[in-house]
Amino acid sequence: MQVALKFSPPRSRPLSQRARSRSGWTIWGFAAGLYFVAVFHRMILGVAAFEAERRYHVGDGALSAFTAVQLGVYLAMQVPVGLAADRIGPRRSLATGMAAIAAGEAIFALSGTLGPGLAGRALIGLGDAFVFINVLRVAHTWFEPRRAAVLTALTSLLGALGQLLTTVPAHLA
Repeated sequence: MQVALKFSPPRSRPLSQRARSRSGWTIWGFAAGLYFVAVFHRMILGVAAFEAERRYHVGDGALSAFTAVQLGVYLAMQVPVGLAADRIGPRRSLATGMAAIAAGEAIFALSGTLGPGLAGRALIGLGDAFVFINVLRVAHTWFEPRRAAVLTALTSLLGALGQLLTTVPAHLA
């Protein structure tokens, strides 16, 4: 059985009926789960800092460059990602974001030098920007404005939970 997730709600029904449907909650829950994963990958370097120092043969200052590049790309891409999301829609934007995170993690994991490692972290920041903007877009598209504000807060809470839960598997690995 195949389930197709449509990220744009049917416009034939009024917003209040759409907001009460299970589809809205399913779509937002899936997108928020992707944000949880994105934050998990954003924060994992903080737990694995000692291993990264050894692998890349760098000190604390150079190690902080990984985080600075990732956060800088995330912040710089907020407006361009928002424009891209308007053009290609949340489904493709979320897929693009997750693909960028996966590629960034692969590059970071396979590289042993500073340059490729920074490129990998930059891709993670780019992917994270795509994901966060589109989770909010899904919430504001599928739900009434009064609910969208609560869903924005719940999205942030899931991100914080992803940040917190990063520590256990990263420490064990």
